[in-house]
Amino acid sequence: LYSDLEMKVMEKDIKAFKAAGANGVVIGCLNKDGSVDEPCCRMLVQAARPMSVTFHRAFDVARDPIEALQACKRLGVNHILTSGQQASAGDPRAKRLIR
Repeated sequence: LYSDLEMKVMEKDIKAFKAAGANGVVIGCLNKDGSVDEPCCRMLVQAARPMSVTFHRAFDVARDPIEALQACKRLGVNHILTSGQQASAGDPRAKRLIR
């Protein structure tokens, strides 16, 4: 949960990274209920383009990994850093999110 000021700072930072020639950024915003905060993430994704966007390990505490995956797809996220909501990415249950 980020304040309006924090969102503006993140957006400004992303634009600065883009201007400096960065290839990508890592973002992640969740709502109190553990769902992906799509409006906040959308603002950051839009600020980042055409750079690559990775959703960070907030994914691993999202209330529903399939719902979070679908939200990331809708947002146009390129990559997700995750252990599949398991203790280790090597856990076989983590593979259920790979398509």
